[in-house]
Amino acid sequence: MPTMLVLVAIGLAVGAIELDGVLGDDLGTRFPRLFGAGAEGSRELLSAIASSTITVAGVVFSITIVTLSLAAAQYSPRVLRNFMSDRANQVVLGVFVGVFVYCVLVLRTIRNGDEGFVPGASILIAIALALTGIAFLIFFIHHTATSIQVSEIAARIWRETMNALRREVPEPYENTAPVREIEAWFTGCAHVQATATGYIQRVDIAALIRWAKEHGRALWVEKAVGEFVVAGECLARVKDAEPVQDDAACGLREAFTVNTYRDVTQDPAFGLQQLVEIALKALSPGVNDTGTARDALNYITAIMVEIVRRPRPAHCVRRDGDSPVLVARMRGFDELAQLAFAPMRRNATRNFEVTRHLLVALKLLAELANDANQRRTIAQEIAAVDEGFDRSSVTRAESLVISALVAEARDCTDAMHRQSRCIQ
Repeated sequence: MPTMLVLVAIGLAVGAIELDGVLGDDLGTRFPRLFGAGAEGSRELLSAIASSTITVAGVVFSITIVTLSLAAAQYSPRVLRNFMSDRANQVVLGVFVGVFVYCVLVLRTIRNGDEGFVPGASILIAIALALTGIAFLIFFIHHTATSIQVSEIAARIWRETMNALRREVPEPYENTAPVREIEAWFTGCAHVQATATGYIQRVDIAALIRWAKEHGRALWVEKAVGEFVVAGECLARVKDAEPVQDDAACGLREAFTVNTYRDVTQDPAFGLQQLVEIALKALSPGVNDTGTARDALNYITAIMVEIVRRPRPAHCVRRDGDSPVLVARMRGFDELAQLAFAPMRRNATRNFEVTRHLLVALKLLAELANDANQRRTIAQEIAAVDEGFDRSSVTRAESLVISALVAEARDCTDAMHRQSRCIQ
């Protein structure tokens, strides 16, 4: 974005200078108060705008670095990429650098003497750009002060994670019922190894299906998005023991994007991990910020509610007729629930407020769950919270509140279980 804005500034400078060349001195003669500045005055004005603009750009960079350091130390190093990809920060930096480039390009065209040239329109545009830069500076200060608030950071991670849940695997896919039978069908297969070490950021499901149909061989993808893969480790199993040719293997590997860091685009688990890390940092003895942990837990609950409402299999199964073409591993509800709640309950054993909110969240999920596996996982988490909470660290009234919430949450899972049995 900054590069694009600099290119726009270059184009604007060239166009404005050409316009002044066509108009000549007519503008200065007709509107002397707007366009009648002399060469020396115009040169000093542009120099002042350029120098002040590049100075402010340095201040903007400094504020951004301080913000990144604060977010990494107070919340989680994983949230840094959210600030780096913030479009508002990119636009502000691009505007200031663009104004500087514009002024420098216009400045070099000013000449004295008989063949003097003072681009009046270009100078007026420079003044307008300087005023625009002031407006962007005010916006940047407000935006930075807002963006480092924990509620804003958590909300941004929540939005990205919700988008990731919707694009993680294109529908339709089958449920998990036939996966064990299909897995037995994939015995004695050829393996395609990874050639790079890092995190799997994206998997192109459509490209894998095309590859399987073109080569007439079914695929079993071993790694889910977000998992770490080592060079030489198996990425996918290919039906039949016949080795995969190098060209075909390269085409298959191109469907996997491997990098040194995780990305939330197709990895909702990474969004959950960021929120959990914010909560854990807040629960640490050195910080002890219950409010921040509660805010993070609220958005974790919102994500888990969406996961409960969108039943997800442990594997994405695609078929061509009766034969499976692709089986790709996904993170099931039990794995995501462990990621979302287990670290928090282990670190909140003496925190009444966070434990209470955790049980309220689990109760809400139990009320919405319509799958037996989901209810079983939620019941296990409720039991773990009840067992791990240190009642000796709270008052008797608070202990009774926790016991009542545990009973209510268990009643919800049992009621849903009985209701499903009646429907069957």
